[in-house]
Amino acid sequence: MSRIILFVLCMLAALPAVADLRLKATLIRRSDGTMRLSGKSYSSELELDRLLPATYLHDKSDDLGYGDRYFLDGYVCMDPGTGNPNSPLPDSTWYWGYQDAAQYDAETQTLSFTSSKVMEQQLVDDLSLHVGREQRSFSAEALGLELAGGYVLGQWGGTEVSLELGWLWLPNQQRKLSTHSINGSFWLRQGLRELQQRYVYATYGTGLPPPGHAGTYEGPFDQPPQETNVLIHNRPERVETMGQGNFEPQKEERFFLRNRVQYKIDWQEQELHLALQFRKQLWRNLDCLLAPRLGLRYVRCDVKRRENLIQERKQGKQMLRQWRDNDSGSRLMPGLGLAAALEKQFDNGFFTGFQLALNCYPQQVKFRAGPASLSLRHTTLDCGAVIGFRF
Repeated sequence: MSRIILFVLCMLAALPAVADLRLKATLIRRSDGTMRLSGKSYSSELELDRLLPATYLHDKSDDLGYGDRYFLDGYVCMDPGTGNPNSPLPDSTWYWGYQDAAQYDAETQTLSFTSSKVMEQQLVDDLSLHVGREQRSFSAEALGLELAGGYVLGQWGGTEVSLELGWLWLPNQQRKLSTHSINGSFWLRQGLRELQQRYVYATYGTGLPPPGHAGTYEGPFDQPPQETNVLIHNRPERVETMGQGNFEPQKEERFFLRNRVQYKIDWQEQELHLALQFRKQLWRNLDCLLAPRLGLRYVRCDVKRRENLIQERKQGKQMLRQWRDNDSGSRLMPGLGLAAALEKQFDNGFFTGFQLALNCYPQQVKFRAGPASLSLRHTTLDCGAVIGFRF
């Protein structure tokens, strides 16, 4: 951009020093219209279910090894040989009993027992989660200085035609923004739940004693029986869940899940324009100007982005994830514009006035920061106060 400015100054210096040269300075207020932040967030791309507290249903009382177990419809306990590696059938027991013939499945030769237990449970309940896109717009305005020089080409039909070269400088601007795209809550509840289970045991025979059999030390067997059809396995073959009772919460707490995205945007602009200026006198020393122009806009931008995914509860906040991004760069944007002005001429060569200029840049300019992008509007509007001198 510095080379372009040097070229403009050299061209102005090369113009003939005649009484057809105007130099002016304009205090400009530029409105860039709307700058727009849009895109996704890192948080929205996560599987948020994995960030929730773990749920569980604990049964600490049974490891499915050798042991004594009592059920709603029977029992299976250890006899003196159960678990003894020197026993002919170390996994067997004759110390058992059942109540209903329907508990025996002759096809699979298994015996089932029903158990009802109260277990500890933790669950995530009433989950409400809204995931959106990052969208935020803001208007950008700045004060700058425009220096321009114009050379009169001639007069046509009472209208003065001149060629103008100008350079606009806008100082560094900064904007801080905060937005979010994740907002949700859930309840974490801990309590007790009744669980009905079916314990399935393998047997050693095709038939069993009738229901009501009780293989206890007191009887009907004072000694281990000789019949194999009264032996079953002491360790269950499998455990099946039949159903769950009502959950009785003992402790509950509400959690909130949200992300916070912060932006720090710094940008600086310069612009070079070449205009064909048409000037006509309205009243004595009051002139009206209309100038179509070609422009070359230079924008340098630095976008810093930080995103935090936060879980909040009564005890405080916990950061689950954090991301940082930074993008900086410069863009050249050719464009077209139209300027209009009213100027008051003084006898000593000075003039003052007011200027309006509308500029349009067809090229879409974007700066990326992680999954989001910052886009600049295609048009700008300049208004300013003019002071200058005609040689």
